[in-house]
Parts: sequence; structure tokens; C-alpha cells
Amino acid sequence: MLCERTVITQRCHLIHTRSNTQKQDSGHAFNQFGDNVVFDEKGRYNELRIDFEALAVRIIRLHEEAKKRGYDLWRVIFDPEFQPQLFKTKYVDCLKENITFSSKHS
Repeated sequence: MLCERTVITQRCHLIHTRSNTQKQDSGHAFNQFGDNVVFDEKGRYNELRIDFEALAVRIIRLHEEAKKRGYDLWRVIFDPEFQPQLFKTKYVDCLKENITFSSKHS
């Protein structure tokens, strides 16, 4: 039996290097998920950068799949400092219309 509200969590973000290779991060929140790096407000750290377009697509796809299965995303916990970059993508309208984002640091 499923709960009234099913929480779906997926920690996914793509990090690109200058050579445009992708790195999937791993680890735990206490060690910045294995990378031990802190990104600037534009999602950059040395040669690494967060691909906000790819992240927006993943969030939207997760939302679409949840809806197909009869669920919905309750909230996406995403650093408020990076949200302006996410909302600069071409997916801003879809994100704002369908997804609730965290407003505080968790």
C-alpha cells in the first residue's frame, strides 16, 4: 500500500569539465557529495561547471514520469543560490508552472 504522499528523491546534477566530459558525483552531504568542492554563484569551480540546462531537463522529466504514474513532485530541494541560474534556462516557464523549489537552505 502506498502512502498518501510518496516522496521521490533523486540527487542528480551533471558537472562538466572544460574538455566537456561529464562526471556523475557521489558521496554524502557532509563531504559535498564526494567532490569536496564549493561552486560559485554561477555553478563553477575551477574547470568544472554545473549544466543547468541538463538539470532543468532532468527535473522536468522526473515531473512528467511522476505524473504518468499518478504522482507529483511535492518539492525539489535545490540550493536557492543556484536557482537563478536554473531559471535562466529555456525551461523556466515549465519549471515555475509545475515545480515547487525549496526557498531555504536545507
